[in-house]
Amino acid sequence: MAELKKVSETTSNVMRDGQWTKLPKRELVPGDIVALVLGSTIPADGKIACHVEHSAHGHSGRIKLDCAAITGESMPESKEPGDSVLAGTTVVAGEAEMEIERTGGNSSIGEAQQLVQGVGEKRGALREMLHALALAITLLAAVTCVIIFTVIVVRDRTPIPQAVKLIFVLLVASLPVAMPIVVTTGLAVGAQELLEDEAVVQRLSAIEELAGVDILCSDKTGTLTLGKMSVAEAESVAFGRYNSWDLHLMTLLATRREVTDAIDAAITESSFAQDLTTAIERYEELDFEAFNPETKRASARIRDIQTGNVFRVSKGAPEAISSLPGIGQEAYEISDDLVVAQAKRGFKTLMVATTTNGGNDDDEDEQWDLIGCLSIIDPPRHDTKDTIDRAKAQGVQIKMITGDQVKIAKEVARQLGLGTNIFGSNIWLPNSKAMDTVDGLGDLSELADGFASMAPKHKFKVVKALQERGHVVGMTGDGVNDSPALAVANVGIAVAGASDAARGASDIYLTREGLSTIVKAISRSRQIFRRLESYVIYRIASSILILLFFFISIVGFEFRFPTWTLILLSIVNDCTVMATSKDNVRSSKAPLKWEILRLCSVAAVIGGIAVLQSILLLAFLKDGASGSSEWLGSIGFASVNETCELVAIIYLDLGISIILNIFCARNRSAFFFQFVTESKEGVPLSWPKANETAAAMVKSGQSSATVIERKSSLFTSSVLEVLLTELKESRVDDISGKKRTKYTGERKTELRYTTYWFCAPDSFFSDAAPLPSLVLLVPVICALVLATVVGAMWDENIKLGGGDPMKGCGWAAAGGVWIWCILWFLVTECCKVLLAVLLKDGAVDQLFMADLRGEEAPVDISSLQRTSSSGKSRALEAATSVMQVDELAPMVLPSATSLPPEVLSLLKAMKQHITRLEGRIAELDGRVVHKSKLLSNHDERESGHRARWHSEEKKAE
Repeated sequence: MAELKKVSETTSNVMRDGQWTKLPKRELVPGDIVALVLGSTIPADGKIACHVEHSAHGHSGRIKLDCAAITGESMPESKEPGDSVLAGTTVVAGEAEMEIERTGGNSSIGEAQQLVQGVGEKRGALREMLHALALAITLLAAVTCVIIFTVIVVRDRTPIPQAVKLIFVLLVASLPVAMPIVVTTGLAVGAQELLEDEAVVQRLSAIEELAGVDILCSDKTGTLTLGKMSVAEAESVAFGRYNSWDLHLMTLLATRREVTDAIDAAITESSFAQDLTTAIERYEELDFEAFNPETKRASARIRDIQTGNVFRVSKGAPEAISSLPGIGQEAYEISDDLVVAQAKRGFKTLMVATTTNGGNDDDEDEQWDLIGCLSIIDPPRHDTKDTIDRAKAQGVQIKMITGDQVKIAKEVARQLGLGTNIFGSNIWLPNSKAMDTVDGLGDLSELADGFASMAPKHKFKVVKALQERGHVVGMTGDGVNDSPALAVANVGIAVAGASDAARGASDIYLTREGLSTIVKAISRSRQIFRRLESYVIYRIASSILILLFFFISIVGFEFRFPTWTLILLSIVNDCTVMATSKDNVRSSKAPLKWEILRLCSVAAVIGGIAVLQSILLLAFLKDGASGSSEWLGSIGFASVNETCELVAIIYLDLGISIILNIFCARNRSAFFFQFVTESKEGVPLSWPKANETAAAMVKSGQSSATVIERKSSLFTSSVLEVLLTELKESRVDDISGKKRTKYTGERKTELRYTTYWFCAPDSFFSDAAPLPSLVLLVPVICALVLATVVGAMWDENIKLGGGDPMKGCGWAAAGGVWIWCILWFLVTECCKVLLAVLLKDGAVDQLFMADLRGEEAPVDISSLQRTSSSGKSRALEAATSVMQVDELAPMVLPSATSLPPEVLSLLKAMKQHITRLEGRIAELDGRVVHKSKLLSNHDERESGHRARWHSEEKKAE
């Protein structure tokens, strides 16, 4: 937003009252004439003026614009009189005047600004879920406490002040008061971990939403591709007697070594330029004519130092080079066919030619010979295809959304394996049949592999349509044109080098180029999500345990628990559970979303069983104190004969149960039964063949995620993989001065040996968590030791509050409580696994590494989607049947010498009319046109024509 405001304060050279004057951009109005020179930023949307009286420059009005910030194209666009230009683009060559057509909110930047401002605050699913859970727990706690308060005051004659104190402590212990702190701590720790992966989090809740992203809309330029032009040497072709060495050498001779534009940079940075460093020293540059938008070519006069021969060499647009004198018809046809073929694949083509009869200044009859055709494209990054494959393996669909041309987008998509269903701007036209064939833009967006020639408002609409279909959408971008989509997406990701407008609208900002950082961030965010998920389960289970136990114990057993012990339990448990933010967790192979039914069901099972075992222990001990339960003595409870010792036992039971619930909540399968261990240090010696294969692959530097071998035994299943990982090192940050771990850009191949205990690698239970981290184990052990010492050795003379006094139960009874809790912990784990089986279809077959029903047929995802296959085919045909504007052949007018002046003037007028018509269609781009209204207007016009015809007929009679 700040960048947009800054642009609005610039000044322009404007013609007013026949005089040129400088005015701020905000004072421009439609119809103003603005002078454009090298380096000027277009102040508003408009068109290149055809003819201006009192023109400040004597030029043809042809310019080149850098439109990367608006359209996403990395190649400068050539503009001629009558062509439309957009606000925010920059003149990189030529001079012209433009006529202002749209300013303020009607311009492209104004529309982007309005769309960004129209996006409200992103609440996030985590925030809404926590709010709903807190409200539900609060209502449950309020009802329970009201009943308890009534019972102890009316039945037990407890003084009201003491009853209020008990109810207040019970409320504090049961309500999730520490939930915001724990969740924020988990997200903050996650943000620090993402920073190590070179992703700066600007909104904490975006971490949780990133874990659920199932569609990632990625910009092409700078994210999927390098963001700069590069010579495709394999696609370059030499003609006739010339070879590729001649083509590359002559191209370098016709290139300014002091780089001035993207094309010259691509040529001078190519690999052949390095190889020809010695060869080019043989030639001397006598003069150089830079690229001229009017002639559409650059040329140089060169002298061969060894032979003394002087010649000219020129490179430029195919239509400009092919029209040079001396180019034969056969060479012209060959080059034209090649250019058309390369253009269909999205390549920019440059023709290179040289003179055959010298290159002196007085050579008026120069004859030229075509050398060849040079193909240029913004190539994909070297790791993009592998990154896209890893994203698909994680359940994330990548859709390309770019402002570049359709044919370029299709070629890049083909190279990356994204699919070729790339839709262009024709789908936004009022008469487009693609929208009518399917159920609106939502179905079309799901069907598409990408969109090209997209305006900012169109990117915004696509993201909104996907969200309305229930998808969690991530959007990447770097320019002003991406800011509306970044703002409305569930997770807006500004890539490295993004503009201030894009960063301001985003939720996460990447400090490293490419898509690989995003995929790493998705994997990391899923680990953070699982930590939050385990905490939510634990918090709900703890609230259920505290509320139901004290409700039943007070109402049913008249048990008075000291309030200070309840406060101690709450403090210790809240401090302990914060360590879950650094727990060991595994990422997921699929996007994660908040499954409230599953979370509440698991929490109810864990909390309910904890309540059951605590109430049973209380009942048995009360019965044992009266001498009727002699079996309790076998597990250490024989000496319990006082109520104050019973209080200590219940305190220890609650303390152990609540802490053990942390381990129940962190794993959806059975803890200490189904778990996963990983090692990257080596492979067991019992795998000799795998070791040989792995050693060979590591030596050859094979790419990532290649499974070498699988082995299964009675209790385990192991997988050996070769991974291509990036190296990290600690560096001092230039801004903060702190040491940070950053990627070095170097890669190494390593082995990963994964063992799945009591589960198969591809089963439901292979999602089991690894063993807990030391950061979690230390506070858990400390909390358990504290609860055991307090329960076993508390002095009955120390009284800190109301309720029955507490006396240490002794070490024998404490050991009995430990045995009791561990037995019920195993029961809880079994019930939790059975619940997981009920909630997950087919999990019962995978429970013990066996498929009881045979091999399961793969699910056809396409059959589950809304649109039928025939409807999809019709939509694809409708979306691709209309030829894109950028697919049309360029309108190149013949030279003035080949046609009479009146015919040439007529052709120029026709070209201007066509250009104006294209601009009018662009103005209607994306607007909704009601067919009923069109038909009614047509009927009105027809009836009017008929009425006038009848009246004229009567007059004639």
